[in-house]
Amino acid sequence: MIFLLLALLASPVLAEPLAVYVLEDFARGNALKAWNLDVGAKVEKGQALLHFARASRWRPWRDSWPSLRLLYGDGLFVAGNWDDYDRLEFAVENRSALAALLKLRVDDADGTRATRLFALPAGGRQVCRVDLGLLRQEIDLDRVVLIDLYMSQPARDYTLLVDDLRLIAEPLNLVGAELLADPFGGGGCACARQALARGALPVGDSRRPGGACCRAYRADGATRLDVVGWGTGALSDVS
Repeated sequence: MIFLLLALLASPVLAEPLAVYVLEDFARGNALKAWNLDVGAKVEKGQALLHFARASRWRPWRDSWPSLRLLYGDGLFVAGNWDDYDRLEFAVENRSALAALLKLRVDDADGTRATRLFALPAGGRQVCRVDLGLLRQEIDLDRVVLIDLYMSQPARDYTLLVDDLRLIAEPLNLVGAELLADPFGGGGCACARQALARGALPVGDSRRPGGACCRAYRADGATRLDVVGWGTGALSDVS
């Protein structure tokens, strides 16, 4: 069996993202009107200043969990398809004297939900990140309809600053790909993945008679580099 090795080495991850989609930046004075609020809230210097109280008005589906919720189609949330992005992120500053636990809930159009928990140190500011490659295993990222930030019956009052809720697409980051001759393919070659960045999703074999084909995928499976025509060394179909 003849083994052909194709190494695809990527440069280090760039500081700048490939693409950014802003879901909310609170730069508009009336930005909070798009949100359903169970918290005290106002816009302060382009950020949302939020007061999570120990007791909020009762709702049959939530009890007394203070929250702010953004529905698809409201405010800047006009893109329900998140499948081309790698992560969701937002900035939070905890202005309280004690550490806090903030939860994020994301729902798809079928009502399936995914939840993430963030620990916020007292007096600290941090960027909270959600890996969409993992989130897509729980909900349909093609049809996201709800973003919900909340606390589960907090034991005390908290004041948080929230800003820059956005989707991020990262630059292509490949570690390598391996091209193997297929003894059962009549001269064709089967594509085998060696080790792609951040554990790319399995894609299966791809064969082309009389030539070779190798597909290398970004970690979330959204971006691929097809290598065809091994004899000519041609590269094609970069998406």
